[in-house]
Amino acid sequence: MSYYELANASAEHRPYCPECESEISVKNGKRNGVQSYRCKACGKYFNQKAGSSFQYLKKPELFVQYAKNVMNHGTIRSDAAKYNIAKNTSMNWRKKSFIAISRLDDAPIQEAEWID
Repeated sequence: MSYYELANASAEHRPYCPECESEISVKNGKRNGVQSYRCKACGKYFNQKAGSSFQYLKKPELFVQYAKNVMNHGTIRSDAAKYNIAKNTSMNWRKKSFIAISRLDDAPIQEAEWID
């Protein structure tokens, strides 16, 4: 599943504004393949990635690959080298992956220990 399919699947419900949490929003075009919205209550602009693990990512397709392999017990350094990303990025993506996994109903992990 590509990033765009995953992002579109997660946005099937009516989006809510991350600023005021209102569900009164209107579509406001697409930017880089991602649907944008404008909140009618507070006037703020947001997109369907707001509040998700994909928010602020510059390489969402690579993050999806990283997140699929995060349970393979690699170290932060080895994963950084494998995906050609910085160690800090690897650490941040690992945290985002664990948060996303823990939100699942049948989550394989509840808490994570950080050893590297």
